[in-house]
Amino acid sequence: MSDRYKVVLEGQRRAILWEYERNAEEIDRDGDGVLTLSEFAATAARLPGRLSTDEDYALNMAYEYTGLQTPYAGGYPNSGGVEARMREIAESHPDVVALRLLGGTPEHRSVWALRLGPPTAADRPKVAIISGQHAREWIGPQVALAAARTLLEDPSQNPLLQKFEVWILPLANPDGYDYSLSTEAMWRKNRRGVDLNRNFAADFRRQGDTEDNFRDDWGGSDHPESAQFRGKGPASEPETRFMQGILDLPGMIGVVDVHGFGNKIVLPNHPTKADEALYTRVSSAMSLALGDDYEVLRYEKLYPITGHLGAYADHLGIPGITLEVGRAFQPNPDKIDALCRQAVEGIVAYIRALPPRDE
Repeated sequence: MSDRYKVVLEGQRRAILWEYERNAEEIDRDGDGVLTLSEFAATAARLPGRLSTDEDYALNMAYEYTGLQTPYAGGYPNSGGVEARMREIAESHPDVVALRLLGGTPEHRSVWALRLGPPTAADRPKVAIISGQHAREWIGPQVALAAARTLLEDPSQNPLLQKFEVWILPLANPDGYDYSLSTEAMWRKNRRGVDLNRNFAADFRRQGDTEDNFRDDWGGSDHPESAQFRGKGPASEPETRFMQGILDLPGMIGVVDVHGFGNKIVLPNHPTKADEALYTRVSSAMSLALGDDYEVLRYEKLYPITGHLGAYADHLGIPGITLEVGRAFQPNPDKIDALCRQAVEGIVAYIRALPPRDE
């Protein structure tokens, strides 16, 4: 632990981990050796793309710097709890919901998806809602589950299931998610150390970015210790292959990839294979539904990225949208319901904006 810097948490001064000392010098604006939540919040100005933050973001950082687990973890279900909620949804709507096992993870957890729509919907256009790629982004699975409940239980949304077959994968990375909840809150990758959202088999590595030279990395990293480690090759991870399998389903025409945080609606960069007018159509609909809190932009305005889900979707001609929910990796559990309601409005707007098959 550092003997130079402390953070005030739970009414006590706690030493930060020594590995954060260099960052602490910049955060400690008044030079008193105590990092306050307001000083952590001020670091948001250096985030890429003007990512929106709040007090929970500052608290997340404070706990990360001390190595302590955030008390918010108790307000979120673990992977078993997410699976239980999926089973409840399927059992409550047996005529229009099927629970599908996609496969197992390296730590022997199961990855599940919900298929929404009557059995006769198999020949209808398909839409996917995927979340939980990044372990520390706890709000994502909650949004996906809320979307399922809204589509099934809100009479105003029921007609969508007569038009589309909807696939919902709430938790793509259960190994990393459980580890984040129990041990290291800011853990991002799967438990083999791969950033799943840099591992897709599209735009995996830009020309000039060589595997054996970390200094030329762009949009992802070849260094196993990096938070953006892309893996040894495209779709090297089973979790990535499960997600690709959903997008590869015949008739798939749309996907929303739910992340946290930043209050952004993010589109792939130019050039794209999916129709540009369709990107404008769906993103404009989402923006209108989500309100002024959410900004529409391309990844190039945030940060370099390769091998991500949106690129894979676009490679298939599908308008892949990334929805960055809220203003912190791990929002206060008291905010879950409100964040989910708002995010689901955006997701439903996306689905409604997709054109009929014959358009």
